[in-house]
Amino acid sequence: FLTEKLKPLIDETYRTKADKSNTFLLGSSMGGMISLHGLISRPDVFGGAGCLSAHWPLTLAKEFLEDAEWPETLIPVYQKLLSEQLPEPGTFLLWIDRGDLELDQHYEPYDCLEGALQARGLEPGRDYVFRNYPGTSHDESSWNARLSEVLKFLLKPTEACSKASWGGK
Repeated sequence: FLTEKLKPLIDETYRTKADKSNTFLLGSSMGGMISLHGLISRPDVFGGAGCLSAHWPLTLAKEFLEDAEWPETLIPVYQKLLSEQLPEPGTFLLWIDRGDLELDQHYEPYDCLEGALQARGLEPGRDYVFRNYPGTSHDESSWNARLSEVLKFLLKPTEACSKASWGGK
């Protein structure tokens, strides 16, 4: 739907820069997971993804969130996904963050996934940001407070984006 219907409609209706280097996904909670999925599944369309409070546990069930074995089950799957399925380094930007209050407190075990990004050859600060915001929650006001940082990172001029936008000149 996003790439076959919505994006073409937006690009036809509005004055956009429709190329990959100017097309990003950004979402919070499960929207963050969908943004990551979109980047992995359509790297030809999306040049980056912002995943705010990405909901790694994939459940709201308290018995799973509080079960220490649940992250142990999911983390190897995510490590494999991130280290093997992300697009080639230097061809995209990725922002992943979390708070440490309320629902976000359950995301700490997934911080080890940053190692999978580095195993893929991504450089922190250049290709991705993996950040914790102490004292923030899993809510719109917390996400809004850091949105400008996310957008500055995703919309920054990069060598890969410059080449894509200006034909390498």
